[in-house]
Amino acid sequence: AMDDKEYAQTFYPGMASACLVPMVVEDRVVGIIAVGEARRWEQQPVDQEKINLLQAIAAQAAASVNNVQLRQSLQQHLDRMAVVNEVTRAITSTIEMDQLLELIYQQLSRVISAETYYVALHEIESNAIDMRVIIDEGERFPPIQVPYGEGLASYVIQERKPLLIH
Repeated sequence: AMDDKEYAQTFYPGMASACLVPMVVEDRVVGIIAVGEARRWEQQPVDQEKINLLQAIAAQAAASVNNVQLRQSLQQHLDRMAVVNEVTRAITSTIEMDQLLELIYQQLSRVISAETYYVALHEIESNAIDMRVIIDEGERFPPIQVPYGEGLASYVIQERKPLLIH
């Protein structure tokens, strides 16, 4: 059941009736189609025939939305693979470490938009994490070294797997 606040956010004032139909592809809801009517149900009833029509439209719309999402996902994957390819080529052609780390940051920022980036090296000899490229909110900061062993970067190095924090 929809509470008054949710109803007010979803429909304009004076709405007398509404029908919401999920857009479903392979048991996955990709969206919703909603139609509303300011007149009373009795004057313009939403009967099973209208619901069936909305469901048929929703099924076609869902398939189209799914196709676009798949194309976008594929394009993102191709873009990411192109970056991996460029970084690999750069690694084989670049000898200077700072230049290489800068190139990694530039390629990464092309495909993943974020406010903060850093590229760091694990310096085993000095037991430190050498943060060579640090960008925060578009501002570049000088390289720093932080002790290895505590913090998120050290955790990721120790675990050897990605860490996602919400």
